[in-house]
Amino acid sequence: MSNPSPRAIPPTQRQSTFNGGHQFRQKPRQIAPLHAAHGSDPFFAFQPDSKKIGPRFDVLCDWAIAEKRPNDVVRWFDELSKHKAKVREIDREKVADAIAASHPDRAFRIYRDLAEHEMEATRNYLSAVRLLRKIRKALDAAKRGADWPKLMTEIRTTHRRKSSLMKQLDELEAGSIVNQKRK
Repeated sequence: MSNPSPRAIPPTQRQSTFNGGHQFRQKPRQIAPLHAAHGSDPFFAFQPDSKKIGPRFDVLCDWAIAEKRPNDVVRWFDELSKHKAKVREIDREKVADAIAASHPDRAFRIYRDLAEHEMEATRNYLSAVRLLRKIRKALDAAKRGADWPKLMTEIRTTHRRKSSLMKQLDELEAGSIVNQKRK
């Protein structure tokens, strides 16, 4: 008794075969459910599931920054922050710089988180002081200049054992006093 040709077997029961002895042809029963889920176009059967990947909020945020649309920057940054498991890297300082004029309170919070990270995790005090200068500008723009001494007192209390940071903070406050006298 001879074996039936592969074409005689229904597509759902056909086994893997070698086409011409060189190229592997996938089992039709594996492709059939994908066709049912994605219609007749097999291209979509091999695309990643968009529910697992999610929208590219980081790209949308970068576009909004490039187009100078701060409301959209805030919107896409918030969406990106909601999806912690899917978070892609974005330059949060760049986001804060983009929204500082229109949303100074939000910029203040972002700068503060970045400065705390620099003081705690990386111990990059020069970068932290640079961010603190930006915080000062954001507080002034939000008409919350009275919060600056409270913030400095809190930072000094929290990081009192870091003598290098205390020196940098002294220089920052000395510079801000000079700047106040010039005004």
